[in-house]
Amino acid sequence: MKLFLFFIAFFHFSASLDPPFGALKIQGKFLTAANGTAVSLRGMSLMGSNYHPQFWNEETVRQLKCFWNVNIIRAPITPKSKCCGGWFADPSQPIDNPWEWKSTRDREFDRLKQVVDACVKYGIYVIIDWHIFDYGNTTLEQGREFFANVSQTWGNLEPLDLIMAFLKNSPHVLFEIWNEPKCSWPIVKSYAENVIDLIRTNSPNNIIIVGTPTYSQRVDTASLDPIAKSNIAYTLHYYAATHKGTQRNQTLSAINNGLPVFITEYGTVDALGAGEVNVNSSIAWWNLADENKISYVNWGVFPSDATPPGSAAFITGTTNLTINDPTNWTPSGKLVNQKYFNTVQYSNNFGCTA
Repeated sequence: MKLFLFFIAFFHFSASLDPPFGALKIQGKFLTAANGTAVSLRGMSLMGSNYHPQFWNEETVRQLKCFWNVNIIRAPITPKSKCCGGWFADPSQPIDNPWEWKSTRDREFDRLKQVVDACVKYGIYVIIDWHIFDYGNTTLEQGREFFANVSQTWGNLEPLDLIMAFLKNSPHVLFEIWNEPKCSWPIVKSYAENVIDLIRTNSPNNIIIVGTPTYSQRVDTASLDPIAKSNIAYTLHYYAATHKGTQRNQTLSAINNGLPVFITEYGTVDALGAGEVNVNSSIAWWNLADENKISYVNWGVFPSDATPPGSAAFITGTTNLTINDPTNWTPSGKLVNQKYFNTVQYSNNFGCTA
């Protein structure tokens, strides 16, 4: 039995590397390392799991760590879509082609698993993002079903059974439970409290990030009535060419109210993900985040053939094997890459040396 336990332990630890700050916590308005030191994470967001599947794999994670200096990756899971499948089917919608409103859950889970497993292997954090906007009759039910699945799979559970403790310890994982709410804070808060309680049955301590009103822009509203639970952060999204002084002041108001803010998605361009890079506003946002130890994740890891290419980090034709090639980087990608290499993001170079 002891030999069997040793084998299980060896297998687990050989397939994983501790993330740079250990198991994260929320203390006051700060995200902290396991030792209580305030930290901030910087990373990249993939596009929804049903789009650009060439980036939902281990090599993408390795190249983003090694050549983009990220210590966190966001993995958005799409509930449903007209074009490309999703976690849930939508039987209320007309179906005109084989992909419309169909459930491709097994496919999405496989893509998610590749990304999460790679983040664990290379010792960086990963956000599992439930990429929803609207609130309807099935929103709570579907959110609970999704997070029951992923929190049981990757939650940082510490059971008495030693074998299960080895297999289920995932301090790398954060849960983002509502991407961009379009409804009021009381609705979001009620949904969040329900889903948080469910996640905590599998994952007592992992960070849970809660969306905020107006497409996750109004963290100031959430700061007036926060959720009374532990290890909770609040989502801020911004696009630098659209969201400027007003949104930065609202963010500062939330910070001054003691709200732990986490920028799970930002762009250097306008709110449609298009247009030219706004360098000055991007720097102003980065300065605000850095001064207040706020983590931020750029949108995103996908190609574009538009002129200008907008928020995409890569030009058309880029694959998971060529993320490291600067000739494939868009103006936004170049600016973000330069910013990320201005700081030390992780304490190991596993996977980055020949």
